[in-house]
Amino acid sequence: MSNKLTELILSAVAGALILTFALGLLPTVRFDSERIFVYVHPTHIVVVGEYDYRNVLPLPVGQALACPFKTDKTHPLPEVCVVEDLSSEKPLVSYDLPASRGFLVPFFPFEKKTIRVTYSQRCGVPSGQYILLTTHPWGNSLKYGMYRMIECDTKIVGSNYALSSNNSGLLSFERSDFMPDRDWAFRWAIARHYKTMRMSQIGK
Repeated sequence: MSNKLTELILSAVAGALILTFALGLLPTVRFDSERIFVYVHPTHIVVVGEYDYRNVLPLPVGQALACPFKTDKTHPLPEVCVVEDLSSEKPLVSYDLPASRGFLVPFFPFEKKTIRVTYSQRCGVPSGQYILLTTHPWGNSLKYGMYRMIECDTKIVGSNYALSSNNSGLLSFERSDFMPDRDWAFRWAIARHYKTMRMSQIGK
């Protein structure tokens, strides 16, 4: 087989793969780990997620991805959502999907990338959720997950994942070989209200 014919065949195969993966028909790249930072304000949350992906193929691919949001009457779709490819330091073009934000990430053969998604979501009640169960469709556990919560004039009063606190008061939990069995749900009180409530309890 001539080199020219080989190049044409490889180009055609690569093009077909790119089209298939651009349509989101197959999870081609591997989702290895994530680091999530949730800034909890009295009336909204700001989430910064860093996600590590790896192309395991010797061909270039474009992987369709989406960042889902927990929405209901008191938690509308985020007003701001920015998607960045940290390897190029450029925002990625993203588009609206039902209750999520979609984007397409190009990968060179065997390339690793970290994608950062930042969004702000208003909360009509002092509670929020970060969706974790979307790890399941990837078919593999996360090698590592780190989840941190930063109180911004608030006090966390509930979390369905146990949180540890370091010397600076940063709340977090970490997991290895992590396949979530539930989304992360949390509740908070406004800091000044929490202090008043605590003082009234102490006085009883």
